[in-house]
Amino acid sequence: MLAQKKDPVDVVIFPQYEPLVINQKVILDAYLNVFVGEKQRLHNLEEIRFEDIQTLRLEFKNILRIRQFEILPNLTTLVLSGNNIENIECLEKVTSLKELDLSFNKIERIENLDTLVNLKRLLLAHNLIPKIENLDNLVELKILSLSYNKIKTIDGLDRLRFSKNFKAISLEGNPIASNSDIDLKYYTITILPNLEYYDFQYITIKDRQLGLEKYIYRLRAIEAEQEDEVKQRYEAEKEISDAEKLMGAFVEHLNGHQLFRSLWENDEDGRILLSIGDAADEIVTEYDEKMFELTQEIYKHGLEKYHERCLEEEEFAECVDECNKGFQETCQFEIEEYIAYTDKSIEKSAPILRKLEKFLLDGGDEESLEFATIILRIDEIMEKFKEKTDEVWIILMTVELHLHESIEDTITLFGRNLYDLISKFVEYVQSYFSQLRDVVHTFVNNLQDEVSEYLINTIGTEEYENVLPELKHCMEDRDALDNLLAGMKDVHTGRIDEREDRLITRSREYVEKLIEELKLKEEERHGHKILEINEFIDYTTDRWDVFRDEIREDYLRYGDKDNSVSSK
Repeated sequence: MLAQKKDPVDVVIFPQYEPLVINQKVILDAYLNVFVGEKQRLHNLEEIRFEDIQTLRLEFKNILRIRQFEILPNLTTLVLSGNNIENIECLEKVTSLKELDLSFNKIERIENLDTLVNLKRLLLAHNLIPKIENLDNLVELKILSLSYNKIKTIDGLDRLRFSKNFKAISLEGNPIASNSDIDLKYYTITILPNLEYYDFQYITIKDRQLGLEKYIYRLRAIEAEQEDEVKQRYEAEKEISDAEKLMGAFVEHLNGHQLFRSLWENDEDGRILLSIGDAADEIVTEYDEKMFELTQEIYKHGLEKYHERCLEEEEFAECVDECNKGFQETCQFEIEEYIAYTDKSIEKSAPILRKLEKFLLDGGDEESLEFATIILRIDEIMEKFKEKTDEVWIILMTVELHLHESIEDTITLFGRNLYDLISKFVEYVQSYFSQLRDVVHTFVNNLQDEVSEYLINTIGTEEYENVLPELKHCMEDRDALDNLLAGMKDVHTGRIDEREDRLITRSREYVEKLIEELKLKEEERHGHKILEINEFIDYTTDRWDVFRDEIREDYLRYGDKDNSVSSK
């Protein structure tokens, strides 16, 4: 997106293919084509899980419709450029997507992107789009390419102000770009103050000043129009952020009177008992207040432990970063030294290799002393190189194994610390849940006294008109009142038990899942690093064959001349 600006392309000729229908086989084939050599062989040996696929490229395949990508929940990069796609569709569930390339298609409308809240790069150049729209929810969007479309209006451009990280846009080749009624460049950089690149060109301070001179009043008008929406979005984001924090602390719906209100949901026995009216209001209010006091303690303690856990996680991340940094520094030194040694060895071997190629191409006798002497010198150089290669491989592997063990130990220690934090947190809040059950017990006893007195007074006054049939039955059967009270108590204590169990279960599952993910991530990192080390060694070893081929080509091209071959 930020590369050198290129000349307009009037005609693009695509390769001709039969229309391709996207299915699971097409997706797997495209995924495997990303890898080459040893990496592809190893990936073919393993079972490929769709949830492991993060990058997919299906360019110039004559694809007509977007399909099947809902099976790729962790896809971050999707390239579908150079096809015949007319509609943006079926991407709603690919919410991990960060880059989407739909350039060089036949798309006529920007749509169905609302759920892609993590999208950072959207490429829609060379389509048939007439209007900028439906980008409001892409709050993480950084780069948008809309060059060479059919855009005729500035409508919708101001909505990109809500993408807080928006940095670059391309609009060249659209009808609006050549509209004499508006200077699109200066209008765009004025209403999008965070923009850094316009049509591949960096925006200078002078550009901004000129833009403000031309469109300052338009900017103020847009700010006034969007003021209420900005406030609403801020409040909504804050609400989501607060809710996420409470979820992370396992104390969601405990920061107010939510638990108390939930006690009465579908509580038919409680409804009947509270029908006595004013007599119950005072003890219900007291009941609510005591419940609120206790849930506030759980809520506050949950947030406190949440912050402690965040600090523990930050410390863990710093420790792992430090381990990786030490590994990189050690390996970088060894690798640079090894590359320098390889370059020197190749340079040293050049004359003798050149002599060998001349000898062989001139039809020299391979039984001669001269040939044996040449081979002996080459073997000496290669033996030393092999020893050095084995030494470097052992060093790199040893360092990597040490790093792997260190990270595994760090994960184990981190897990113990987290389990300890969670266990103490659970032990602490359990005491408050126990107190909540005591409050229920006290409330039930108080309500029993009030209802009993109400029934006695009602019998004395014989005013039965407003008395529910269930309460009338209690006047005749004492056990009926006990049953109503017991039913209400069971509902209330059951709701408290459910909330306690959910808190305990979620907190423990969180630790187990986090540690399992960290271990899996480390295993993947370790496997990739081992493969990377082996590929590096193989690549360096292969340089000898490449160098010898270059010497042979040089000899055939120039003959017996004193030419030098640079090592690569």
